[in-house]
Amino acid sequence: LLYWAPALRRGERPQFHFSKVALPGILTGSFWCMGNFCAMFATVYLGQTVGFPLTQLCLVVSGLWGILYFREVRGSAAIATF
Repeated sequence: LLYWAPALRRGERPQFHFSKVALPGILTGSFWCMGNFCAMFATVYLGQTVGFPLTQLCLVVSGLWGILYFREVRGSAAIATF
């Protein structure tokens, strides 16, 4: 809404490019769905004590990957907040 508000005030409608974003969007949703299914399966198979923490560990791993390899977060205060 914040992105489209200035264009809407000028009377312009935002351009949607469904032909360019449909395939990446469908693939992203499919990967998320498969990951969610595997996380639920791991929790059922391994139990709540082991399976659920393993499914939540991906947040820590991806965060550390972003901080250490891609340098997405800079500054000690921001890294300490993570």
